Amino acid sequence: MSEFKVSSTGDYERHLADNVFDMIRVEAETVTIWREERQGIRSVYQSGPYELKRALMEGYAEREEDLKIGYLSLSVETVRQLLNLQQKSA
Repeated sequence: MSEFKVSSTGDYERHLADNVFDMIRVEAETVTIWREERQGIRSVYQSGPYELKRALMEGYAEREEDLKIGYLSLSVETVRQLLNLQQKSA
């Protein structure tokens, strides 16, 4: 999560290249992740959005497995960090 910065919308963003960003939205029971390309005042999804339920993420953390869905690959440590952010947003 150290690569991500809080955006003006409160989501977390990571700048990849040119106008391409990985985005994370943390809510109490769901984490939504997507990749977008920004084109002026609008954005186009390049991948996702993927909605990850808290129970799914807890299972990966308990088994100490990396979570992989589509382009998305999250380490166990990142999953735990997202779970902690969820607790703060609850």
